[in-house]
This record gives sequence, structure tokens and C-alpha cells, in this order.
Amino acid sequence: MPPMSQDTSYSVVSATIDDMGTASRLQFEAISPTSPVDQAIYPLGMTDTALAAATATKKRKFYDSNVQYKMVVASYGTDSKESQIVAFARWYIWSEDRAASVWDKPYSFSPEEGLAPADMNFTAAKTVYGTIGAFKGSAIYGRGCGRLLMAEAIHTAKLHGLDDIYLVSTAAAFGWYKEFNFETVDTIPFDLVALTGKEVDEDFRWSNMYLLRTSPV
Repeated sequence: MPPMSQDTSYSVVSATIDDMGTASRLQFEAISPTSPVDQAIYPLGMTDTALAAATATKKRKFYDSNVQYKMVVASYGTDSKESQIVAFARWYIWSEDRAASVWDKPYSFSPEEGLAPADMNFTAAKTVYGTIGAFKGSAIYGRGCGRLLMAEAIHTAKLHGLDDIYLVSTAAAFGWYKEFNFETVDTIPFDLVALTGKEVDEDFRWSNMYLLRTSPV
């Protein structure tokens, strides 16, 4: 990885389908070390099989008309000949003219082929992704890279004439999102003892907050 320096610049660009492998790796590296829920879903962390499955999932969603992948690219040196993807986000842009049958369709989680229970805790994944998916449907992922993605998200919402922006955040990240005027709509508690079967000394419970930012201006 080229070193960060004063000559480093950052830009938000649309991802290509060939970037999905890098996006999956970044997701594991950024979230898994600090997220008990991700650790419950992927008990062995970023195995080759888990990485391949996460990449396959992103590729399947890539051509969905409601999905956009954005990434922050860091360019190094005065001639910017070297570059690297350092952050990414997946946006769901849902218009108000969606059919009621689409809005009300229950979320269904199915693991990618080839995944074994050692690579993914299917019960934990179904519970977590299913609960978050239901919340999405009922209401309507250091160096400034996050702010670039958020600014681009707000700009995109304006272009689409959207009044509200929703996202799912960990409790630890809420303070950062609050700077962008997000407010907590609800919290989603997950009992990780029940999902993982592991005994712990303290109440191993983690809340995934569901946030709303109204009227992007």
C-alpha cells in the first residue's frame, strides 16, 4: 500500500463490478474487528470462502436499478499515477412510486452456495439481515473518506427528489452520523449469546440503530 502523504487526494467515484472483491475485503477489515454482530455471523473472520461469498452477493446486487455502489479512491503523488480504493458504500435508492407489493414483500436471506457453517453462522445471519431488511422496508457501510461518501449520498438524494435518508448504524458510530443531523428512529437488539451459543461473563447484547435524516438541504 503506498504511503499516505500531503500529496494524497481523495475522490468519490462510481464502482465497477470488478471492484466488488475489494469492497468486500474492506468491509471485513473495517467492520469485523469492532462489530460483535459481524463476529457472530463470521466466526472465523475473513476466510477465502466468506470473502468469495460476500463478493458474489455484491455482484448479484450490482445491476439492480435501485442499488448504487460508490467508493473513495486515494491518489498518490503529484502526478496521481498510483491510486487505491480506501472506502466504499452501497446505497439503495427507492422511489415513492414502488408498488405496494414490493414495499411489503418480506425480506428473505439465503446464504451463497459453497458457504459452510464454519464460515458463516446461518442462524445469526438470517436473524440479523432479516431484521435489518424488515426495518428498511417498513421505513420507506479517518481521513475524511466517510464525509466524502456522505456528502455524495446527500447530493444524490437531492437529485432524486428524496425527502428522507435512512441508514443502519452501530451504536459506536452514532456520534459521527449525528453531525449530519441523523436521529435515531429505533434500535434493533440482538442477543448474541442466543445466536452464537457462546457463554460470556456479561450481557452480550448489541444494538444496531436505525437512523433517519430528514429533508437533506
